[in-house]
Amino acid sequence: MRFLIMGTILVATMFGCPDCEEQLAKVCPASIDCIIDNEGFVRTDSAAIAGAHDLGECQVGKTSCDEDQNIICDGFVTPKKETCDNKDNNCDGMIDNGLSWDKDGDGVNSLDSCLRPADCDDSNNEVYPDRTEVCNGIDDNCDAIIDDIAPVECWTGSDDVIFSDDTPCATGIMKCIEGALTNCEGQVLDTLERCDGVDNDCDGTIDEDPIELISINQRVCGYSNLGICAYGMEYCVEGDIKCFDAVMPENEACNNLDDDCDGVADENLFQPCESICGPGMETCVGGRWGWCDAPQPSTELCDNIDNDCDGEIDEGCLCILDDVQVCREDIYDTDGNLVNCGYGMQVCDMYGQWGPCIFQGIEPEVCDNWDNDCDGNIDGMTSMCGNNPALHGIGQCLLGTTICELGNWGNCEGEVVPEEEICDFIDNDCDGEIDEDLNAHDKVDMIFVIDISGSMCPYIEALAQGIAAYVADFEETEHRFGLVIHPSQHYNNPYGDAVVMTSSQLVDASTLSSILHSLGCHGGGWENTSDVVAAVIEPTNPLGIPWRNDSFPYVISISDEGPQTDWGTDPHDIGTMVSSCQIAGCEPGDEVEIFFIDAINYLSSWLPAAYSDPDRTIDIHPPVGSRYTEILKDIFQDVCF
Repeated sequence: MRFLIMGTILVATMFGCPDCEEQLAKVCPASIDCIIDNEGFVRTDSAAIAGAHDLGECQVGKTSCDEDQNIICDGFVTPKKETCDNKDNNCDGMIDNGLSWDKDGDGVNSLDSCLRPADCDDSNNEVYPDRTEVCNGIDDNCDAIIDDIAPVECWTGSDDVIFSDDTPCATGIMKCIEGALTNCEGQVLDTLERCDGVDNDCDGTIDEDPIELISINQRVCGYSNLGICAYGMEYCVEGDIKCFDAVMPENEACNNLDDDCDGVADENLFQPCESICGPGMETCVGGRWGWCDAPQPSTELCDNIDNDCDGEIDEGCLCILDDVQVCREDIYDTDGNLVNCGYGMQVCDMYGQWGPCIFQGIEPEVCDNWDNDCDGNIDGMTSMCGNNPALHGIGQCLLGTTICELGNWGNCEGEVVPEEEICDFIDNDCDGEIDEDLNAHDKVDMIFVIDISGSMCPYIEALAQGIAAYVADFEETEHRFGLVIHPSQHYNNPYGDAVVMTSSQLVDASTLSSILHSLGCHGGGWENTSDVVAAVIEPTNPLGIPWRNDSFPYVISISDEGPQTDWGTDPHDIGTMVSSCQIAGCEPGDEVEIFFIDAINYLSSWLPAAYSDPDRTIDIHPPVGSRYTEILKDIFQDVCF
């Protein structure tokens, strides 16, 4: 039955009720089975209930009332479209049916299936999980990796080879790359056996029947079978092909044998021979030496040859026939009158004797104790002399003069020769330039770094005298001097305990001399000369040396203990700093002028710091003041102050 008013029973009390409709009471009937039909009506008849679905998620509802007491059907579930939720949504008795696919028929559902999705390519029945991966550029087993195949061992050589540590053969591997297996890579194939100490064909035997010796013709060895030579046979011995029993050619000897195996015996064999007249060569014929071609003696002739080979040439001959010579003795004119001046000529006759000296004329007077110009005076002339005539009049150079007496030139007097250029406003080396290449500086700051340790006692006094005498030449100049001593007993610093004795300002020559004469040899500690010198030239100037900005720096280190250091400073480090001067007064490209006076056995150690110039390292011994003065002058002879 259908409930148009949803089956509500209305009870109305009509008596004594002016508003009867408003007094009606609504009562909800007892709950029974119900469905909702296709038109949306609640039905409780048995026919409708019997025809309702009761499989899967579907179920019959129970009647109840809403707030207006209208009959409603609670809990009724009707069939719906099947979804993948492990439920029978369409109430056909099957869960999640119709939501899975195996298009390629390989027994595995596609990845978009509801049930057991696993087939990563449902269009290919050869692609599914657990299938054996093959090299084809496809993920055959659906593990998200294409061609995940381990390299495959391979071999393309002979079938009967032996693989062991004693053979070179080795299998290779094939890799799956871009869907295809590579060639067999890394294999070492067997080859024809060679004589090399290796089992090339990998049959377990080394150097048997090597290819180089396969035939008799290949095994024949040697030079030839001519003369003393004979062929031998080659064998493989310890990896080398060696020739046995061959006879090889030798240097040809005079023995009637073909020693050099060229088909001819004793050919082109010569050896020195001699006679009393000199050397010659003899020839080998038939195994014997003979046929010497040395010259033989003959009758002596006046021909400038020792014809009779007695060691004398033209003995008994004064001259050779028709020879002509100038003569200046016993000269006669054509009338037979004695002249005895000028010069004459005489001719050698057939007997090897000179004929008379016949007057020919006069000549310029020369220094030969003869009246060459027939003026009645012999010699006495003056001439310019010297070894450098082309330099005469250039710079200080001048030729000297000499006088001829009795045919001999006297001493060359007054010659002035080139000398090494020095700073004196004179062209000493006669090259047309004055005081060139002397590294001239208008102002120089010269720092003496002196070791005052006890071992310097034999030298200190002489050094003070020598340096004072040297710097005295620079009094009244703009050059200034500084003194750094080490190691000090009273100061301790990381720079070899060095003390700058001229710390406020660099001093003139006289002030430096006063300071020098107060020096002693009372320093204590380790003489770290390398550290001190490095601190002197260090751009940061850790010792506070008052360098002037308009002066050029010079450093002279004096010690007897070599390049010692506490801080690892070696002469190479010093060499790097001096080659690119960073001291005040230096310009880009300047180098520090540096010199080292030390014990002779340490001089080579200082070379890396002194531009590898031995002239910049000087022996401190012997301790003589005048010697030190000359050393300093020699050091600065090319420095034009």
